[in-house]
Amino acid sequence: AGGKGYGQEVDFYVSKEGSDASGNGSESKPFASIQKAIGTSKSGDIILVLPGTYKENINYNGKDITVASKYLTTEDKSYIESTIIDGNYNDTTVKMSGMEDSKPSGILIGLSVINGKNSGGSGGGVICTSSSKILNCIINNNYAGSSGGGVYFNDQSRGAIIKNCILNGNIAGEKGGGIEARGSVKINNCVIVNNTGGGIGCYQSNVTILNSTILGNSGGAHTRYFGIQAHNNATINIKNTIVYDNGNRSIGGTNEGHVINVSYSNVEGGYSGIGNVDYSPLFVDKKNEDFHLGNDSPLLGIGSSVSG
Repeated sequence: AGGKGYGQEVDFYVSKEGSDASGNGSESKPFASIQKAIGTSKSGDIILVLPGTYKENINYNGKDITVASKYLTTEDKSYIESTIIDGNYNDTTVKMSGMEDSKPSGILIGLSVINGKNSGGSGGGVICTSSSKILNCIINNNYAGSSGGGVYFNDQSRGAIIKNCILNGNIAGEKGGGIEARGSVKINNCVIVNNTGGGIGCYQSNVTILNSTILGNSGGAHTRYFGIQAHNNATINIKNTIVYDNGNRSIGGTNEGHVINVSYSNVEGGYSGIGNVDYSPLFVDKKNEDFHLGNDSPLLGIGSSVSG
């Protein structure tokens, strides 16, 4: 059907110049909407979305498919910002749901997910109710009335992954402004900043947070910890991570039974554990959201070389 992506052939193309009526999803006759491609696809297919803004609320409908921008085939990060799924405040922007545990994971890679709104429930930008992967995405300006303004993970019996993502300016009415994790979730190399309702909320879950920056998040109606919050017997393992400037409420739990292990991390206010410090991070340009460490940052070289 066209070019290669993720080690396989691309099965369907979506373009702003395409047509759902006369297109067939090929490279020469692409569809105009992502949902049309999903409806035509079968599990295992790859849908390549060309640059543009697609005002849609898409649903994987139980299919183990990959929806990706041209970042998938080129590794050019500019395609992440230029390929946008805009929920238009109508509903959750992306629903990755219904995949069976015996199947491979659904994948979302290299897109911007914005303007999702779930006023009465959880998950404004993305809802994952199966073992899915969100890779190299920007998830901004989404809203959930309950939990998971940016992303809501629920019941990941085989484990979900979010990696190399930026979550910025999302809002949850209760908790998990950036991410609400329920089940087994791995958060790796993510920047979770300026979310309302806290950065990450973990509920009856087993969550691993690696190589990430949780910065400048503020509280919601029921959030006691603005950075990372454990509630209802959650287990959280945090390593090589910066948790700073979250209203002086960096990491904690709201009830008994939770377990929080922190190592080789920079936590404002300090936190017990091997290799932990409390330093001002000195980012390259925090005002313009460049959260790489500056050349004079005291954090350079103090993390663990073992990421897992």
